[in-house]
Amino acid sequence: MFYYRFLELCKTVKKTPSKVAIEAGINKGSVSVWKKKHEKGELVLPNTENLISLSKYFNVSIDYLIGNTVENKIAAELDEKAQQLLNIFLNFNNEGRSKLLEQAFMMQSFGAYNINSNIVKIAARSRETDIDLVSDIDSTEAPPDTI
Repeated sequence: MFYYRFLELCKTVKKTPSKVAIEAGINKGSVSVWKKKHEKGELVLPNTENLISLSKYFNVSIDYLIGNTVENKIAAELDEKAQQLLNIFLNFNNEGRSKLLEQAFMMQSFGAYNINSNIVKIAARSRETDIDLVSDIDSTEAPPDTI
């Protein structure tokens, strides 16, 4: 299942598997091994480090990558611009994420931009360790069931 998902995600970003591997920091040779195993009908399951890299690169869960879930809910909820924003957000460390959120809230409070706070909430919920970053967003609004 992984290799099918990997190819599907490569198509969505309009890049070759080798190009994605390079951009995600994965050895191109790994992609060749995955393809050969797939062609032989063997189980294809990258190591944990590669799964994490691909998960971050495509902004999908590892469960989605390996076929444990059918739907990629995070990406399904976001349009292209929101996806770009989420990808930028995920590339920051926690301190950078906090500062980015502060800037977004400041922009929203001045009303200069129409920012949907749900984008910021989705970005923060996409990683468990970031949930505390959005505790001040809007405590009156009930969070969605799951992402």
